[in-house]
Amino acid sequence: MRKFKGLFAVLMAMAMMLAMSSMAFAADNRVNTDGQTGTVTVYFTRDCSYSYDETDGTIGYDWIGDVTDPTLLKDSVGAQTVTFAELNGMIKGYEDGNTNPFGTKASVMDAIYYLGQQNEDVVTLDCGWSPAYDGQEAGAYVHNVDNQELTYDSTPNGDGTYTMTGTGFYVSVLKDGEATPYFPTEYVSNVALEDGMTIFVDFGMFGYGHQKLD
Repeated sequence: MRKFKGLFAVLMAMAMMLAMSSMAFAADNRVNTDGQTGTVTVYFTRDCSYSYDETDGTIGYDWIGDVTDPTLLKDSVGAQTVTFAELNGMIKGYEDGNTNPFGTKASVMDAIYYLGQQNEDVVTLDCGWSPAYDGQEAGAYVHNVDNQELTYDSTPNGDGTYTMTGTGFYVSVLKDGEATPYFPTEYVSNVALEDGMTIFVDFGMFGYGHQKLD
């Protein structure tokens, strides 16, 4: 009987430790916007961006849409506003158990994720997570919105390289007071959210020439 009581006590202690660990993880996994105020605007768009090869071999991006009246991904979902207060305490579910180098700070990804999850359900959002590589920190990205059909095609150029074309989702950010959106080079979960930002999640096109396929 004593052995049973002792085993029961150990099991109870382990259960409490697991529960406390889960609570601590949830607390650390939440957006903290204490002391921050402001509002950002998010658009879900299509055909407003193009990704291509730069002459130095890197990937370039162009905004080819209208920042004031962009082509919407679906007509029923126009400009969406998100406040810092709404994000405060939101669990960063896109981390999916991974360590987020951006911590609890509010990011561009958080504003997008807020609209695509249980908080709002404005769109159906499919996120991905990439580990750190080539000096870039790990982070989250938008893989798909509303289950769009992503396309991909590769055409041989005859010299061992291929031209690749297709569609994908790209996030660009227009800062308050600026005229042209920029495309962050880091994952958007590592881009700090700022008051007055306009965020475009675009279903855009890409065209990469003379790429070698491993």
